[in-house]
Amino acid sequence: MDEACLNVGKVTDEMLLEAMDKKLKDHKHYSSRQTKPAEKTLKHKVHFKITHYAGDVTYSINGFLDKNKDPLFQDFKRLLYHSKDPNLKSMWPEGAQHISEVNNPCTKYINTFCIFILLLQL
Repeated sequence: MDEACLNVGKVTDEMLLEAMDKKLKDHKHYSSRQTKPAEKTLKHKVHFKITHYAGDVTYSINGFLDKNKDPLFQDFKRLLYHSKDPNLKSMWPEGAQHISEVNNPCTKYINTFCIFILLLQL
């Protein structure tokens, strides 16, 4: 993550797949053609597969970073922070940040990728 953050604009989808392969190669819910060469259904340096509770899902790395630059997550935090419910508001302190502070590619990438990794750990 830190490396990706330092190289904003230079990180490619293929670099992300290589990083995931390196970090998740032994994870029982992750596979790619690079980590499991016998998995002929996955295209080399393009696909990766996540085993979810409902079954296997194959993802294409092409356009993965661009698709995940959606600011919705940050907007959601701001919405909850501005709730009239003090308990809900207290759970989302980063919602107080100005939109220009949180809507940069690195922040969006890290949040999305962290959620993705947390889902893998389930």
